Amino acid sequence: MRKVSVKKAGIPKTSFHNLRRTFATLLLEAGEEMKTMQELLRHARLNITADIHTTVTEKLKKKATAKINEILFNGKAGRE
Repeated sequence: MRKVSVKKAGIPKTSFHNLRRTFATLLLEAGEEMKTMQELLRHARLNITADIHTTVTEKLKKKATAKINEILFNGKAGRE
């Protein structure tokens, strides 16, 4: 992997922990499995990844709302 400095990448100064949280949240928004994120972040327990390193964003809330609306009003999700 190629290393890029934070300054060179134009990323504002932040803590390493904040970068890890952003990494995990972006993967969650992209639909990545929590277990995969746990492995990448090298957490011993899944709850550390879920409870500490991810944030439920507005994008995730909208996605969940759309999904339940599809289930309730169109009967399409979960019936395969």
